[in-house]
Amino acid sequence: MHCRSFETLWTIKVSISYDLDENISEVATTFTMNDFISLKKMLQQWGELKPQDAKDWQGDFPLPDVLVSFYQDVGPWGPTYVEKIGPVGLEIESFSEPISMPPLFKLWDLQSGYRWHGNTGQRLSDWPDTWLVIAECCGDPFVLDVSSGEILFGFHGAGNWDLKCIAPDIKTAFGALSVIGSTLLNAGEEGYDDEMCDYTDEAKTKVIDALNIFFNSEKEATQFLGVFEWY
Repeated sequence: MHCRSFETLWTIKVSISYDLDENISEVATTFTMNDFISLKKMLQQWGELKPQDAKDWQGDFPLPDVLVSFYQDVGPWGPTYVEKIGPVGLEIESFSEPISMPPLFKLWDLQSGYRWHGNTGQRLSDWPDTWLVIAECCGDPFVLDVSSGEILFGFHGAGNWDLKCIAPDIKTAFGALSVIGSTLLNAGEEGYDDEMCDYTDEAKTKVIDALNIFFNSEKEATQFLGVFEWY
């Protein structure tokens, strides 16, 4: 997928589903690409959000500015199931397993298996220094390219990494993923075919329609989904 250049300021209407007191309500949000305010509103349905300071970063290089802002202004935190483990981050509904987004103090650990060997700790030569995993789904990484700010995605287990750009920035990527999750969540049990172990065509069509609105482009929506091979 080719990442087109987005203007610094652009506004589109996005329909988002939130679960409030077990009742799903439709909320129309103005998604403005020059701040994280709208993204925070979109992500809050997936778990607790909490401002996190850059000092929580445990990496061996400075935390990129965009992530300093993201964790301070949005701050994925999530629930705590085991006290000694702490918060687990957000889990966004997707077509397969949920997409996991860690709190900042666990972000560096997420690089294991990508940046370095999970068992030996040896630095892996096929992983560029500018790639930083910021979320994952069943081992498939969502990567911030620190040099460009673009968000990349690729499937693990193919021998070589073939990451493709899914969005020009973190706001667009996580905003689009939240739109997908919200639409699937709103589809309910009727939107899932147990025999086929897959979402129904009707549910998938609703996802495309929602992304068309988000991107204001059917082509962009189709390309975004195509990277994940969900269709």
